[in-house]
Amino acid sequence: MDQLELVSFVLQYMNDYGVTKEEAIQKYNESKQAEPSSASTDAAFTKEVLHLAFQTEFQDSDNFLSAINVQLNKVANEEGYYNYLPIVQSSGYGKTRAIIQLATARPLIYVCLRQVDSTGYPPKTPKSSEILLEIENAEEIDDAEEIASQWLESMIWVFRDMHLEKRSHELLSDETKANEFWNRVSTVKENISLSELQEQFSSGTETGKIAIFLDESSHLL
Repeated sequence: MDQLELVSFVLQYMNDYGVTKEEAIQKYNESKQAEPSSASTDAAFTKEVLHLAFQTEFQDSDNFLSAINVQLNKVANEEGYYNYLPIVQSSGYGKTRAIIQLATARPLIYVCLRQVDSTGYPPKTPKSSEILLEIENAEEIDDAEEIASQWLESMIWVFRDMHLEKRSHELLSDETKANEFWNRVSTVKENISLSELQEQFSSGTETGKIAIFLDESSHLL
């Protein structure tokens, strides 16, 4: 199925004839001699529309990114045990799109914990299933925290080693680069202990702050 063709046909047909998306999809399927109103065609349409939406120029008339940046800088300089900033809003309001845009302006690692069968966008991050599984299988909360910390430390270590501080967006736009990054993260996590990672950080000269954005983090609960 040519998804771009599907989106173009459906949107044009809706505009020309004033019909619903479902009716336009049915017409598309009929033109291709496919099963009318199939769920797979509807899902493909939705996925491609979301993909295209993430490629369009970001609109920020309310200075949302500036506000997030201010809060991130404030949180990053606090002395708390965990420096975190929750971003809460209903689905479809642009939280993820805004964060992805933020990756073009500051060091940021995007992690999506979406389920494999989810129709949401962006799709789950490579290795995210492993992260969730290891945390879920931890017998004690302290073990879960150590596993999570080791993954996070490994992400930061590889991020710096690949010199991605000014190229965060490449992890979101370059699939090859993203796969290389996450494969290396997994390798580092398996072969270097948490204490060794922390020792390398404490002995290094790198002082830049890196934001890690956890999308669909409810799956950690």
